[in-house]
Amino acid sequence: MTFLILGSVLILVFLIVGAERRISLYSPLMMTAVVWQIVFISGLVYGSRFFAVTDRAFVLWVIWFVVSGSIYYALAIQPQPARQTELRRLPFDYSLALVGLLAWMAYRVRVVGLAGPAEFLSNLRLSSNEAAGLESLGLVGRFHPLVFALFIFETVNARGDNRRLRLLLWCLMLLYAFATMGKLDILTPVLAWAVVRGIKGTFPLRKLLVLAPVVFAVMLVLHFARAVRGDQFVLAEFLSIYTYSPLVALGYMNTPVDAAFGAHTFRLFYAVIHAVLGGVEPVAVVQHYVAVPHMTNVYTAMQPFALDFGAIGVAFGAAFYGLFFGLLFHQARSNRQLPLIIYAGLSVVIVGQFLGEMLVTLLSGQLQFVAAASLIVYWSRGVDRVG
Repeated sequence: MTFLILGSVLILVFLIVGAERRISLYSPLMMTAVVWQIVFISGLVYGSRFFAVTDRAFVLWVIWFVVSGSIYYALAIQPQPARQTELRRLPFDYSLALVGLLAWMAYRVRVVGLAGPAEFLSNLRLSSNEAAGLESLGLVGRFHPLVFALFIFETVNARGDNRRLRLLLWCLMLLYAFATMGKLDILTPVLAWAVVRGIKGTFPLRKLLVLAPVVFAVMLVLHFARAVRGDQFVLAEFLSIYTYSPLVALGYMNTPVDAAFGAHTFRLFYAVIHAVLGGVEPVAVVQHYVAVPHMTNVYTAMQPFALDFGAIGVAFGAAFYGLFFGLLFHQARSNRQLPLIIYAGLSVVIVGQFLGEMLVTLLSGQLQFVAAASLIVYWSRGVDRVG
């Protein structure tokens, strides 16, 4: 309980300072503080259902939060770069390609849903978790980073004559979320859309307060829909496990004794080396479960850094997050196309840090998204120059 109170007070200090300096709610500082405040409030409400937060876990969290938050703050109060107002578009119409992708994905969803041993929606979730012997979305799923980059690009450059493209891209993003039955796949496009509009000044706090419970309700429905028949559901348990248990689990996770140097932090490097030369296999993305006493296998964003390098690794990981997202936001708030697209697309990494690490652990997918966004911006032209 003491750790939870101290953590809540520390977060509140950062929130007050950020509000006093009028730092954007969509900045990494404020988003980080808000999500961790929710975690600690959840701990104060539901903490009796779990083991206590260990000394080690709390110290690691303080290092992570203070180091990253201080860098976020230092960069957020820097003078804003000159804003860019030019709208851009791709010099060709790709509506038919999007319609084709929609039809293809819908077909694959039907195939996957009907092919497994469980009910249709449960089969989709089992497939997205790469359960053995199940059909997968296949090649159409590989287009997701490109579609996501296009989705944000068209949102950044929203105007009357790209409304059809935006609608088709929304349909593709939501169909992909349905295909994977993933709650984060619902949150990711909505969050990116809100961040773009928030940074551009067209999405005030009152609208965000309406949107947040609606998105949560949809995620809850998705959780119900994909559950295997017979599973029990208790709302309080659901909320506490998803918000609070990762921080608790951080103090009880098993530390590997035979892992390669930086096996979790540099997982992509080991995956590439293994694919080309063989040898040491990369560690699995999905971690082992631990009882806290509820079973969980997510350990917050600190997990790979703590497993590989301990407290020093967490400090360096926090500094990397602070510099990367702080500098990205510094450029994004000037409405620069590429930084804004990348920041919006990766904002789920900031919001989801209380669950797990989604930047270096999933670096391959994130690099595909960044590459797609870079090519789109490179090929795009100012609206008045497209003829």
